[in-house]
Amino acid sequence: MVEDVFKSQTNNVVKKPTFNIWKVAFFTLLLIYILTVFGMIYFGIKLFSFSNYESPQNSDVRLTISNSLTPTAIPTLKIQQKTGDDGSLVPAPELDGITHWFNSDPLSIKSLHGKVVLIYFCTPIIETYCHMPIPQLKEWQTKYSQKGLTIIGVNTPYEVREKSGDPNYYTTGEKFIRENSITFPYAQDTNGTLRQLYNIYSWPDFFVIDKNGYIRKHQGGAGDYFKIENVIAKLIDE
Repeated sequence: MVEDVFKSQTNNVVKKPTFNIWKVAFFTLLLIYILTVFGMIYFGIKLFSFSNYESPQNSDVRLTISNSLTPTAIPTLKIQQKTGDDGSLVPAPELDGITHWFNSDPLSIKSLHGKVVLIYFCTPIIETYCHMPIPQLKEWQTKYSQKGLTIIGVNTPYEVREKSGDPNYYTTGEKFIRENSITFPYAQDTNGTLRQLYNIYSWPDFFVIDKNGYIRKHQGGAGDYFKIENVIAKLIDE
């Protein structure tokens, strides 16, 4: 009788769950894996969006130049969309302020009349995105140079600290040319004069200029190169 009561009480005892460290480790690793995958997808989308960035003024822009009231100030190029504009084209600013030319004698917009010109602005501090268009530029040089296209690269400072000589921030056009085996004309805009004339706000930045020296296309950011090529091909045939 006593044994039966003891067995009954024993069977009614609630057993505490056993702590399984392997299950905890498994689910922890699974959670880390899931978060990592979602993180990679998120940043991948962000990177893709940035590399295909195109400024809202890209398509068939019209430009106006306004001079500052001070005679020593550099004129700035203000980009406007077609809406509200009179439709007139404005000449591209001259290639002023270049401290050194590579692969070419000094060039000017005036001397290039009769040719289609593609100006490519880059800055050494954003090396990844400035390197990305180089293969495309080389392809266009091979494909269109005999048809009247002149490509000009411009190495311009991102900000003042690039001009200080600090090796962490300053890269000359010569180094960029050597690293990328560039053969088209390349200009060193050490003081940022040309950058200010063209009001560069993103890198890389592209300007397509027609045979009469008028800007017909502006595009900022790496990617969507076919849009630039479409304009180049059209202007060559004009």
